[in-house]
Amino acid sequence: MSSLTTTAPPYTTAVSDNLQQDARTLRAHLLARRLEEHLETMRQALEEARPLDALTLRPQALSAARLLREAVEDPSTLGMDSCEGASWSDEASLQEQRRAGLRDLERLRARLARLERGPWRTGADRERRALVAATLRRFAATALILALALGLWWALQSWRITERTRALEAARLVTAREALDLTALNAWQARRLRGAPLKSFLPDMSGLCAGLDLRAATPDHPCRKAWAEGRETLFGAATPPGGRPIAAPSEVEADPWGAPYVLLLPGDGPDRVASAGPDGLLGSADDLIREIP
Repeated sequence: MSSLTTTAPPYTTAVSDNLQQDARTLRAHLLARRLEEHLETMRQALEEARPLDALTLRPQALSAARLLREAVEDPSTLGMDSCEGASWSDEASLQEQRRAGLRDLERLRARLARLERGPWRTGADRERRALVAATLRRFAATALILALALGLWWALQSWRITERTRALEAARLVTAREALDLTALNAWQARRLRGAPLKSFLPDMSGLCAGLDLRAATPDHPCRKAWAEGRETLFGAATPPGGRPIAAPSEVEADPWGAPYVLLLPGDGPDRVASAGPDGLLGSADDLIREIP
């Protein structure tokens, strides 16, 4: 009779677990049937006064019992093992071993029935499930660590971007103020040298530049054109008599946000030069304004 020692491969799905349990159950039943047949053959041999035949069958019955005990994972000691030293000529010992085998068979079949009623988990199953659980725990821990690391990295990047944006905005404000100071100083110089109000030779841009985002003003927009012409006139008028006319520096072509600077020359109030600020809207809270001395 062939050996039934092949175990099912370790699957992970519920369907495969059921297939494994079915395979284990079938193998255990076949081993129980094999043990029963060996014990019955021993009985017949002993009844027919053939102790030598019974002795020959004893190792086969013992092997089947051991395989069955292993299959159902029974921790108890086999009764047949305690009778293993019986002599071939000792018919009483052979009978005792056969009866011990019947008791073993009954106990092992009862254990098999209990295993069949519930989920049959072998040691290999428990190890596999423990390994899967440990793997999932490691995966979850790794995922948590990665998520935390990613969160920290993202927070750091956000902080860096915020700081860079803040630093860039601060630099733009400094640049705009410097350009306004330069323009106001040259406007004062031009008015002093011309001996006339600024409005007499420079455009008042308050009406031309109101109500729109000056950052988006096109090159041919009246506001941008007025500043392009006005700044050249302003810096040219600030040149002392006999001096070489000064062209408007590149720093005053547009404010750091891309909008033209605006000359506010009302005639009945202080003359001023302004930047519409980060939002590009003249008259809003972020405007930068310098009064011309």
